[in-house]
Amino acid sequence: MALAALMNACLEQTGAVKRCLVEAGGVTAMLRVISLPANKRTSIPMLVRIRAAGLLDRLAQESGA
Repeated sequence: MALAALMNACLEQTGAVKRCLVEAGGVTAMLRVISLPANKRTSIPMLVRIRAAGLLDRLAQESGA
């Protein structure tokens, strides 16, 4: 649920949420979630991995990402 809220918050017009997430290491954290080895990936539910990928997509558009 929290990742979905962050994805929606990234749509605000000023870009402040995306900047804060990038500065706080959000890109690295989301990359870790989606790039786990197959034997560890199953410990994270598919929905969480999908939302992490979506959030990463939104953050990638921010400079500094």
